[in-house]
Amino acid sequence: QHRRELDAKQRLHDANILKIRAEAESRFSRQKTELVNKHKEEIGKLKVQQIVSTLPPGAQMMSAPEEQDRKVEVASSTKKTLEVHAQAEELQSLRQRLDKQTRANSNLLKHKEELAGKLFDAERNRSSSEASLRAAMEHQMIEQKQLSDEAHSTEIDRLRQNQDELRAEYEERLVVASREARDMVSAQLTAVTDGDEKRLLELL
Repeated sequence: QHRRELDAKQRLHDANILKIRAEAESRFSRQKTELVNKHKEEIGKLKVQQIVSTLPPGAQMMSAPEEQDRKVEVASSTKKTLEVHAQAEELQSLRQRLDKQTRANSNLLKHKEELAGKLFDAERNRSSSEASLRAAMEHQMIEQKQLSDEAHSTEIDRLRQNQDELRAEYEERLVVASREARDMVSAQLTAVTDGDEKRLLELL
């Protein structure tokens, strides 16, 4: 998102720079054309002045008013020529400032892009670190659950073994008690059958 915003701002800035440069170059071209035309006009007038200077004195006096008008026109033209020169220099200075600003903006954009790239890399590394941490935690939880399940299973096996041992011991005692009771009852029956009251009393 940040990179897209930078790109959009740079495109807008470049468009403005191109527009300003085009306008400046158009003005510079017009002023240059005017300057060239004025220069040609000055050369033509100088040639006329040279021709007039070669005329006889009478001819020069007859053309004096025209010469005066020509001098006024030359002075006015010279003033305009100087103004055109000044405007041309101003336009050239403007172009140089625009070029300098364009280079500065380009360097600034490059720096911003580098910062955006570093920010993107940092964000990607952070996401990668978080993913690695989550994976490590999940792996640890799985291992702990496995250990817990194994411990629980071991405890269940131990309890079952204890139950089996107690059941076996109980069954053994029950067998012994049953056998003893059976022997005692059998002896009592035998005593009754034999009429041995004394022995019966002993058994009781």
